[in-house]
Parts: sequence; structure tokens; C-alpha cells
Amino acid sequence: MPIVERLANGLMFKGRGNGRKLQAARLLKHTLEIIHLLTDENPLQVV
Repeated sequence: MPIVERLANGLMFKGRGNGRKLQAARLLKHTLEIIHLLTDENPLQVV
């Protein structure tokens, strides 16, 4: 399973985001974009 999908699944595990994969994927996308803007590197390599 790809690392991005594992991170999205981890975000859906407990609490308010339970079972909301689309919301978790959107949050992860924004997070990776912010990492790219701050570091100017590939966000998947940073993670």
C-alpha cells in the first residue's frame, strides 16, 4: 500500500474524521503542498 494512502487511512482512524476518506485525502494534499512550499523539496521524500 502506498505511503500516501497509509497516511490518509491513519487520518480516518479515530474521532471526527472517522471513515471520511475524501476529507482525509484533501487534508493530506494540502499538507503536502504546504511542505513543498516551505522546503522546496519533494514532500513525499520529506515524509
